[in-house]
Amino acid sequence: MSAEENAPGPSSGRQAERAAADSRTDMPREESAAPSTLISTGTVIHLARGLGTGRLRATTGRELEFELRFVDTGGVTRPEPPEWLREGTVVGYDVAWTSRGLRVCRLFPLRSP
Repeated sequence: MSAEENAPGPSSGRQAERAAADSRTDMPREESAAPSTLISTGTVIHLARGLGTGRLRATTGRELEFELRFVDTGGVTRPEPPEWLREGTVVGYDVAWTSRGLRVCRLFPLRSP
């Protein structure tokens, strides 16, 4: 019996397919997602301070509206915008489905690297 016969092989067909795909040089390996790619980011394009409303453009190009009285900005919801929130500010955000469609429910400033 040779050493190759004693070597453990893939236990299932999927593992064999993955091993074959990983051994190919023409296919890029899948990298793990960096933490920064897990945050939805966008830029505030409109902010009506008096009304407490605004709009942001996601990096995907989609525009999302928000009302500050329903948005968590730093752990609290408040009708007036925080000091850091201005037009042109790059922010991270979360969204939620409402009866009026997809709306921003959380905003937070992103720091430059």
